[in-house]
Amino acid sequence: MTHRQAPDPGAPAPSSVAHRFGAAAGDAVPRTEHVRITAPDLDRRAAMERSRGRLVLVAAGFAVLFTAVVGKLVDATIINPVVPRMEAQTRRPEPAPPAPAPGMPPTQAVMVPPPGTDFGPQVKRAAITDRRGEPLAISLPYADLYANPQIIYDVDDVIAKLRGVLPRLDPATLRRQLTALDKQFVYIARRITTREQLQVNALGIPGLDFEFTESRRYPLGMVAAQVLGGVDIDGNGQAGVEKFFDERLKTDRAPLRLSIDVRVQAVMRDELSKSMETFRAIGGCGIVMDVRTGEVLAMVSLPDYDANQFRRATNEERFNRAISGRYEPGSTFKLQTAAMALDSGAAQIWSVYDASSPIHVGRYTIHDFEGKKRPLAFPEFLAYSSNIAAAKVALSVGAERQRAWHMRMGMMAPVPIELPETFRPLTPAPAQWKELATMTIGFGHGISVTPLHVVRATSAVAYNGLLMRPTILARDPDAPPPAGERVMSQQTSDIMRKLMRLV
Repeated sequence: MTHRQAPDPGAPAPSSVAHRFGAAAGDAVPRTEHVRITAPDLDRRAAMERSRGRLVLVAAGFAVLFTAVVGKLVDATIINPVVPRMEAQTRRPEPAPPAPAPGMPPTQAVMVPPPGTDFGPQVKRAAITDRRGEPLAISLPYADLYANPQIIYDVDDVIAKLRGVLPRLDPATLRRQLTALDKQFVYIARRITTREQLQVNALGIPGLDFEFTESRRYPLGMVAAQVLGGVDIDGNGQAGVEKFFDERLKTDRAPLRLSIDVRVQAVMRDELSKSMETFRAIGGCGIVMDVRTGEVLAMVSLPDYDANQFRRATNEERFNRAISGRYEPGSTFKLQTAAMALDSGAAQIWSVYDASSPIHVGRYTIHDFEGKKRPLAFPEFLAYSSNIAAAKVALSVGAERQRAWHMRMGMMAPVPIELPETFRPLTPAPAQWKELATMTIGFGHGISVTPLHVVRATSAVAYNGLLMRPTILARDPDAPPPAGERVMSQQTSDIMRKLMRLV
């Protein structure tokens, strides 16, 4: 019978130790086993490790992408929800609009975006402002809705949905457009708003798409309408500043700042309207120009029109009398005659001219309106606006020097200003500039110039004898004053200012 000793509880497990025959229990030693691993096994293990590393990298990449998508969704729906810009503006409290200046004409209600509003790349034409930054012309984004009839299936359903958003659409016209299967492009609605665009897009109708455009708006309506001009349906300048600076407004999105001050413009328009009523005039114009810089602060021509209705305005309303109208300047030219005579030495302040009787030249007679019928000193000829004395003063200067003077004062060419509608004056040919022309031009007849010609030349008489180039653009207040062209002596200008005060 074989006897086996019970295992010692403190001894190692049989699987991990071995015993020698005759050895004590505590003399056990660990069992050593040798496992043989082949080369294919090592290759399989290495491949599994590489696969496991790649799976970890791919999983990490998906985790990063998923986190980014979730973050973007949270930002777009919770933190910064996307809303139409127009709607967003209505939700923000808007400051009360400033009270209009006295005489400011009523205008159509036009939403003006707050400064810094960016409508995106579809707004291509820069804004126009007055010298203080008041918006005169802005571009608002619109979208044109078009369709591809070849992929419109349920026409009745599409018509019903579209008219739910755009009730102004005519059902018959819409049906004819959507069933024109021989076409791939038809306009459904022009210049829909951003809100309408989002509503149409939300309908999810295949075959509808948008073509982005913009519309030019003039928030102040009639203010400086002829100066601003207008654009055609494609946004190209057609008149005024819009035409002259067309390329600048298309390529530079910075606002174009004009020298016009809407406050001065509004007051002048109001006063001019009252004068037209008083004298029952069919038209009128007024200009305010800074004699030191040539900046035009106001330019009004009546009748005028709402600049938002440029394409509907008549030729009479579009006509800018200040730069396009040619008129005999009348007694305003006596300032030129007086300055010319003093500056050339043909007359002195103490010179006297006999105005006691009319001047007869052939079949023409030059006489005074309510004349004094006596000899007049040089200051009196201006103070009493004597045509007879002015004719004699002009004769003392002579035809040749008179023509040279008016050429130097810019009376023979269009006024150089940033408006395309300037006209050339109507003046006698050199061969016809004889004795009669010299006398009549001396008191403002026989020559036709624009009102801006008169304003520019009169400014030279008043401002130290310097002829400035008129401009419709605002100057930088820190810029040095522009250098004018000297057309008369400082002494002549000083005397003329005193005579103007006397008048």
